[in-house]
Amino acid sequence: MPHRVHAPRIAVTLLAATLCACGDASGPAATTLHDLPADGVVRVRDCTGPATSVDPRRVPSPPSDPRQRSSDDAFAQLVRTVPGGIAGVYLEQPSGAVVLLMTDTARAADARRALANQFSGVDMARARPRPARWSFVQLYDWSRWLFANDAWTLGGSTGGASAVTMFDIDERENRLVFGVTDTTARRRVAAALARLELPCDLVQVLVRPPAVILPAR
Repeated sequence: MPHRVHAPRIAVTLLAATLCACGDASGPAATTLHDLPADGVVRVRDCTGPATSVDPRRVPSPPSDPRQRSSDDAFAQLVRTVPGGIAGVYLEQPSGAVVLLMTDTARAADARRALANQFSGVDMARARPRPARWSFVQLYDWSRWLFANDAWTLGGSTGGASAVTMFDIDERENRLVFGVTDTTARRRVAAALARLELPCDLVQVLVRPPAVILPAR
């Protein structure tokens, strides 16, 4: 498993991702769940299409108070101005080589220079560029849009609790990932997401029951 690189200046984790050019999403608007195993992943709008960015006018602004900002807020702010559509930075194992994921690898030299002073002990001049589909900024902006549209309520509730148990900008899958209570909730949440204005191959839904806190012995 690759080791993630941390940026001490802004206290964020650089996340691995994948991306391509922007344009109008196309393909089917629904997800097929035939013969899907209980622990399987539903890919919402599992179709072929460009990695479309959400209209920035539709994305809520991050908290103005720095104390309320998450590591995702800080990381998005950093890479939004870096050339090449940065998707992530990680240390490849066992070689320890620095990998720079980006949407436009032709801008690798510019990206290395822009990130040169952000990582203590990491020689960004030697970072190896690799292509990605979604940039972190795209994933971040889409996540902000989703939660501005009440993403936690998708699929209704199970036993009085939200069907959605977790959400993540997944660094390994380079997708937005929803965890849900069970396979029934997975079907409902995937169907609700498929009705939204989302591009192809952006969101995944998997069964992730809520964590159970055991009493101390």
